[in-house]
Parts: sequence; structure tokens; C-alpha cells
Amino acid sequence: MITLGGVTVTGAEIAQVLDALLDTPGDQMRRYLKGTPLEGMDYHKVHDEEIKHFPEIRVSPGTKQHHVAHVKPACIHAMKRVLSESGWHDLQAAPETDNQAYKPPPPGGQKQKSQVFKTNPDKIDRGTAGHKKTQNALAEALCQANLKPWSPKPHQPQFDIAWRDNDIEGVTVAFIGEVKSLTNENETWQIRLAIGQVVDYVHMLDSLRNEGSLPPDWDGVQAIRGVVAVERQPTKAEYWTGLCERLGIILTWPEKYHDTLASMH
Repeated sequence: MITLGGVTVTGAEIAQVLDALLDTPGDQMRRYLKGTPLEGMDYHKVHDEEIKHFPEIRVSPGTKQHHVAHVKPACIHAMKRVLSESGWHDLQAAPETDNQAYKPPPPGGQKQKSQVFKTNPDKIDRGTAGHKKTQNALAEALCQANLKPWSPKPHQPQFDIAWRDNDIEGVTVAFIGEVKSLTNENETWQIRLAIGQVVDYVHMLDSLRNEGSLPPDWDGVQAIRGVVAVERQPTKAEYWTGLCERLGIILTWPEKYHDTLASMH
């Protein structure tokens, strides 16, 4: 998580607002931030602090005299800086030749109850804000742990996020993650669904590994483990954690990400 102008958000949320600022003309920060995760940001304070520490970015005298024209460039500079300092640049799309580039989940609407049995529930969940925030937070935690998140290629199992660690007790392990948002009503369904998905993914990929036919970008992987990442601690956390452990699956949520990654070594 990153704090900017008194607001704490994820790198993905800053990147989303930054893209919008870069694509829009004009200087009215209040209008551009409205309805975004950075709506409450004190952009005047961000401007003042950024100019104080980076005076070279000050708008040249005589070019744009009105104050708001000076704020937007300073805020853009601040957003780029904090993303770089947090390691978020590691999440950006790599060249097309990099088959393991992580791609944040696309924008989408909220799940509607009437859609549950008419549309693939996994596709619906991937469009929710809770799913996106949970997944991007995991990607950030991976980068902070010097691990590179992956997204699947079209012909591979459509997990949400994956990564490899070359030093798990001397073994190179690929971790395949499924992310789920949770509500009190759908918690059991969502976790059951995620468990089933990662069991399927791991079995499929492990079968390919045993045959020596994993995709080239998975070369060197010696073991594959499933990960279920949920939006918050489940109501029956002990039960679900125990079930996942029995199946060889790791259950985690944002408050546990760093401890989970650290405990793997």
C-alpha cells in the first residue's frame, strides 16, 4: 500500500489514476480525481511537497500563470515517483517477448445476483473491485519480496496470478494463485470454487511437468503449488486453512501476504 496526499491506496490504483491524468487535457485536479480511489488526496499538499524536494519540475514562469496549471504536473511527477520507489514499475507490461508479464485485472462492473447462474461466476468475480484490489495487492507484495508475478497466456490454465521462487528449500517452485472476493453470503461458495480451480490447475501443470512438456517459460520448475488469495480473513479461517493445508494449498489474504511469502523459505 502507498500513502499519497493523506490517502492510502495500492500501486494499481495510483497507476490507474495516473493513466487517466496523462490522457486528459486541462488542469482541474478535483474533477479528474472525483470518483477515483484518490478522490480524497490533498493534491495541493502533494504539489507543495513535490516542488520543495524537486524544484526542477516547477513550471517555468510566464508559461502557465494560474495556480491549478502547476498542480497537475507536480502530482503526475509524484505519482510516477512513488510507483517507482515502491517497485510498481516491475508490474508494468514487459516487452511482448516476455511471456510472463503480469497484467493487472481489467476494469469491470460489480457482480449482480441475477447473473450468478447465467454467466461464468469466475468471470463475474474478476470484474469486482474486491477481486482487483486483492490481486493487485498480492502482485505488489510479490514485487516487494523480489518475486515476479505472472499472468497466463491464452493457451495456459487461466489462473489469476502466478510466480516462481527458485529457492524453496533448494527447489524451484511455481505458485499458481486464484483470487476471490468475499461477502458474508458467498464466502463458502467462493472458497470452494477457488480450491477446485487451483487443484485443477496444479494437476494439469504437474502432469505436463512430469511429461517434460511444460511451456518454455516454465523451464526449470521442479514443483507446483496452489494458492488461494481471498479478499479478507474468512469467517471460518481455521477450518478453511486446515482444509487447504490438507490439500497442499496455501490460503492467504492481504493482511497475511508478507508473512505467507516469508514463511515459504
